[in-house]
Amino acid sequence: MWWQFDPPGESDPDVPTLRRAAGRASSALGRALRQARRRRGAIGARALLREATADGPPPNIVPVHVFLATAYEAAVLEDALAVAGAIRGLDLRVTAVRGVAEARAAAGGIDGPGPDVVALSFPLDGAAGAADRAGEAMIRALAADLAAETGAPVLRLDFGAGPVPIARADAEAPDVTRLHLPEAAAGGAPFDTRFAASFGVMPSTAGADALADAIAAFAARRAGLGPKLIVADLDDTLWAGALGEGEAAGEPGALHRPFAEALADFRDRGLVLAAASRNAPEDVAAALSRLEAAGALPPGFFATLAVGWRDKDALVAEVLDTLGLAAEHTLFLDDDPLNCARVAARFPAMDVRWTEGDSDAAARTLRADPALALEAAAGPAAGPSRAERYRLRAEVDRLRDAEPDPRAFLEALDTHVTLRPLDRETAGRAAELARRVNQMVLTDARPARAALQDRSSPFDFLAEARDIFGDHGQVGLVLARPDPERAGAVRLDNLFLSCRVLQRGIETAMLHALAARAALAGFTALAGRVEALPRNAPARDLLASAGFGRGGADWHLTIEAGPDGGVRPPLPPGITLHDTAWRAPT
Repeated sequence: MWWQFDPPGESDPDVPTLRRAAGRASSALGRALRQARRRRGAIGARALLREATADGPPPNIVPVHVFLATAYEAAVLEDALAVAGAIRGLDLRVTAVRGVAEARAAAGGIDGPGPDVVALSFPLDGAAGAADRAGEAMIRALAADLAAETGAPVLRLDFGAGPVPIARADAEAPDVTRLHLPEAAAGGAPFDTRFAASFGVMPSTAGADALADAIAAFAARRAGLGPKLIVADLDDTLWAGALGEGEAAGEPGALHRPFAEALADFRDRGLVLAAASRNAPEDVAAALSRLEAAGALPPGFFATLAVGWRDKDALVAEVLDTLGLAAEHTLFLDDDPLNCARVAARFPAMDVRWTEGDSDAAARTLRADPALALEAAAGPAAGPSRAERYRLRAEVDRLRDAEPDPRAFLEALDTHVTLRPLDRETAGRAAELARRVNQMVLTDARPARAALQDRSSPFDFLAEARDIFGDHGQVGLVLARPDPERAGAVRLDNLFLSCRVLQRGIETAMLHALAARAALAGFTALAGRVEALPRNAPARDLLASAGFGRGGADWHLTIEAGPDGGVRPPLPPGITLHDTAWRAPT
């Protein structure tokens, strides 16, 4: 199995094994739990997990509230959900109800913060009759209503005969995603009908695991832990053989087409591809050029390459540094278990997968992963442009290295920031930023599309950025509104900025734009709060560096004119602001 590259003795997990894994990282615990579930089932794996974590939860575990509505007794998913969540680094806290009417009533009666995600499992017969069409309409309406009622993204789950999971967003209810799981993922029998007359249809053991894995993947994506980057080995992975060996040294062997096609599909649907290869750089460049010339790979297939004779973990570190992406958003693929072990040891949060020397099987495993299917469903047309934007980031970093003076660097970059309104047209991108950003984010409040569409504050906006290297797209989001507790103040609910454009003054320009809008509307102060999240250290320094003072849990900035007549914080050098979206509050 792809996760079994750990040292001998770790292959049959027991309580000490899980305890050691939990102490290393969530991905190490995930690998141990996958093996425990395979050998002992979800019930046995959860029993081991309970004992291994009796002294406290593993480090960096993320709590996620799931509202689960089913057509059957949801308790049959309890163990499967606990294990599947822990595999993804989550503590799934589930509120479960059975039935359509019960789901509507329970959602309407939630007090306090609503769920982070909603999941629905109402298996239909799949017949073409009127009853099945009515059932489909009822469940579709329930999904849309729950998205509107809770403000959370909704996952509809069902099974189909196809070979891979297929995720599609509902065109009429954008916060609803329907995921068709292959029946093969549940061993061909996702539901047990033997006692349907007495107890109703229930998920089989394998069906419960498949449903739980999909819900956990959806919850991880909502918590900002979805995959963004795939780093692949080349020799004996993308192509057969090694470039430096054999009679045709330097010539790539036959392309593993199913593997290449799987990577290409994920690239075209939004994930970033990179390669890490222990080879001579000139040999890899020539091999990829020949494959591109032959039409076997599209031009610019990889956003970046890390090639050389260093250890594989050092090459992967180079990829992450070049793209500015984090290990917890990265999936690494290699045919050598030693390379996998090295990378997993250096990057404990990374999803490391051993291809076992069978790239065709690895391609099938990739395509069967619900996390990748859900991530690909987020933006089928945005893939190549996203890869291009990470290439632009590398160009900017080269300029930064060539111009170490911060002011001169910003002036040479010549960044233009354009503000766009938050409305129905831009709410989808705004929700994606809220879901994906982990470093420049003030709080862990990550509103979904429906909640963003319901906002009507004149102080909300998205920020686009372009510079001398090109268009970086919509990279930032500010959510702010008149402070209900402090007259004359605008409350900054949250600020999100893509990691691709950090340290370029754009976050300060966004605060400047907010202060300018507030001043035009007659407000005299800004107020905000910063939570200590696992990776938002850059955001913790932002308000202080922008001139905010701290009082208790809040940060405050008095809006006043600076020496140049503009409001504080001043616009950073080299940045031109275009606020064409401002509309004064009525």
